[in-house]
Amino acid sequence: SRTQDEDLLDRALSTWARPPHGTRVTASRATSTVPPLSAPQLLYAGDVQRQAVVLLYDGQRLARYSEPVSSDGNPGMPRSLTVARVDDADVTTAAAVALTSDRTGVRYLIAPWIAETQTRDLLRPDTLARPLDVSGEGVTRAVPVPPRPGGCDSGPVLQLRSSERIAERHAFLLAGVVNVTPTPDTY
Repeated sequence: SRTQDEDLLDRALSTWARPPHGTRVTASRATSTVPPLSAPQLLYAGDVQRQAVVLLYDGQRLARYSEPVSSDGNPGMPRSLTVARVDDADVTTAAAVALTSDRTGVRYLIAPWIAETQTRDLLRPDTLARPLDVSGEGVTRAVPVPPRPGGCDSGPVLQLRSSERIAERHAFLLAGVVNVTPTPDTY
């Protein structure tokens, strides 16, 4: 819904190039936060949970820029930039990207080659997966995440099924753990 918002896109690109003071910058392990060498591709720009979110791709990394949106529509502070390596992504690992994370859960952007989106509880393998609502922009409703520190806990994983257009209709699991890109569950 905000792909034409030049001001927002300019703030996202300039924050990646030179984060202003007060910007929270994080990176996945072994990921550089240096500016992109060429013009990045815009993958998403929209409002999610009172945040303006922009997702950019430079051929090797995803950069997720976000800023609070005030009731008057003006950008707020603090801004954040998260950069993650995705140079080894494939049809399954690129199927979902975390857009926002808060106490209600994680909202994902689902790739257009995904035909079916569900959640599943791995501690209850005999229980059927539950459908997960996805907006017309490809954004899921909030998926709960387990509390962080202090031991093992359970939470739902994404169960996605690819479209016949991209590959045989196979299902696969992704666990979020609030990274930009979820981790495939293969065992």
